[in-house]
Amino acid sequence: MSNNDRNEAYAAIVGIDWADEVHAVCLWDATTESITHSDLSSKPEAVDAWLDELAKKYPLKSVAIAMEQSKGALINQMADRADLVIFALNPATVARFRQAFSPSMRKDDPSDALILMELVRTHGQKLRRRKALDPASRRLNILVENRRGMVDLRVSLSNRLRQALKDTFPQALELIGQEIYTPLATDFLKRWSSLADLQRARLATVRKFYYAHQVRRKDVVERRIRKIGEMVPPTTDDAVLDPARLLIVALCRQLAAVQDSIKSFDKEIVEAFAKHPDAPIFRSLPGAGEGLAPRLAAAFGSDRSRFESASAIQRASGIAPVKITSGKMSRTCRRISRSLFLHQTFFEFASKSIQFCGWARSYYDAHRSAGKCYGSAIRALAFKWLRIIFACWKNHEVYDEAKYVAQLVKRGSPLVA
Repeated sequence: MSNNDRNEAYAAIVGIDWADEVHAVCLWDATTESITHSDLSSKPEAVDAWLDELAKKYPLKSVAIAMEQSKGALINQMADRADLVIFALNPATVARFRQAFSPSMRKDDPSDALILMELVRTHGQKLRRRKALDPASRRLNILVENRRGMVDLRVSLSNRLRQALKDTFPQALELIGQEIYTPLATDFLKRWSSLADLQRARLATVRKFYYAHQVRRKDVVERRIRKIGEMVPPTTDDAVLDPARLLIVALCRQLAAVQDSIKSFDKEIVEAFAKHPDAPIFRSLPGAGEGLAPRLAAAFGSDRSRFESASAIQRASGIAPVKITSGKMSRTCRRISRSLFLHQTFFEFASKSIQFCGWARSYYDAHRSAGKCYGSAIRALAFKWLRIIFACWKNHEVYDEAKYVAQLVKRGSPLVA
């Protein structure tokens, strides 16, 4: 399809350069071939009124919307409008086009809105339209992404707390276990945020605390209690200890709240995944489990037209490498332009699968033996897995390990030798 054919499908093409308060808008009218610039308030009421105005002005054909955002309030508000075709453009693509369009590299809002519009007007046939996930997958995707954000926040708070303890109360790390965000750890530190506080406590009280937090091994409890009297603080300076106590307690409260939120997300994810039409497919994958199966389902969705081939999702997730050729030189490198969460999902699944799938372990071991690093070997395995998962998803079939291994045997694959 040529650019003209593609553009004839649109009554107008709009470029929107997003901003916190006011969006810059550039509209090309297909009938008059005129370009107009305007400002649009980011308030939902203003955006809704503008969208209604577009629908009234162009009732017979769709309107193409180009922007750099792939998620957020503006995308959410436009998602249910059937008359809109949305292009969520990669910022790197826009930056390269800007350089060609404006060699001076002067960046201002109207110019960016114009560039976004021109990209779709002149290269629309090469750009991928945004295809929204179906409601069940969209809900699941938001849940698993937000849960991951909570886990990242937990890691950040845990690192800060660990550092605070190393500065003023390093012995606590021996007394609270490996996972610093557990109720045992945070309750312990909220109660005894310095060594002095702990050493003033009765040993019977500390012993009772451990038992109340499900530490049932008497030898472990007694060993920890014996150590308390032998411990020496790194400092006795109240000018250091008092602020540290406040920080430790504050971080523990935040960690406890985040941990409760993660549990709430887990509950919602289980319920949402149970209602997903393709849940059986992703449950059947070795190593997916309750953690990764919902993320895989959210990544694919249930609309089979969303990805036309396995290579489409391999590229979108950044699992597929990029081959760079210049003259006689050729090299393969990782794909930088990608969805990080999508990439992380498939990378983690491939890593987990080698614990549960014999041929996946053999494939990984073969790449490691060939000198590949851990990351390269896992990405290669994820690349292979995506072809398999795509076929199962496209054909509405669960993964059958015995069937796949039989195919490998028939082909004489070394993975099952």
